[in-house]
Amino acid sequence: MTKIDRQDMGRLPANPKKMNKVPKGAMLNQLVCTARRARTALSARLAELGLHAGQEQILLALSEEERLPLSSIADMLGVRAQTITRAIARLEAQGLVFRTPSQEDGRVNFIALAPAGREIVGDLKKAVKKVERQMLRPLDKVQRKTLLRFLETLDNELASDNAKRSGE
Repeated sequence: MTKIDRQDMGRLPANPKKMNKVPKGAMLNQLVCTARRARTALSARLAELGLHAGQEQILLALSEEERLPLSSIADMLGVRAQTITRAIARLEAQGLVFRTPSQEDGRVNFIALAPAGREIVGDLKKAVKKVERQMLRPLDKVQRKTLLRFLETLDNELASDNAKRSGE
């Protein structure tokens, strides 16, 4: 078996049948490293907008809906409600979102974009698009679609496994 070092991990042969066995953990390692680099690049762009990593996902989700229950935002992002509560509080302090209690259930808070939040969404989408364009530059359209399909498959598998584990 040929040993693959970290520099060669991104340069696998075009024909997968000619590829030697991939070392154990190499795929997960590469996925984690790539995600970290993408997050770092996005964080730099977010900082220019006065935002922190993770806040963009909340703002973008709210830009698609008039208002959302806090629990729905947490579910969409795959985190616990307690985790999202701190991020929402930060966004509230920045004047980007506001809470309104549910008329039907006093335990439920709806989150909506404040006018300042609506104003920043355009710049936020541009920042995300720039990082994505930079990251995907070496891939053609077919490769991009294939990569997205693969990532969705992996995410669905992990989400399914996590749901099974939390139901145990």
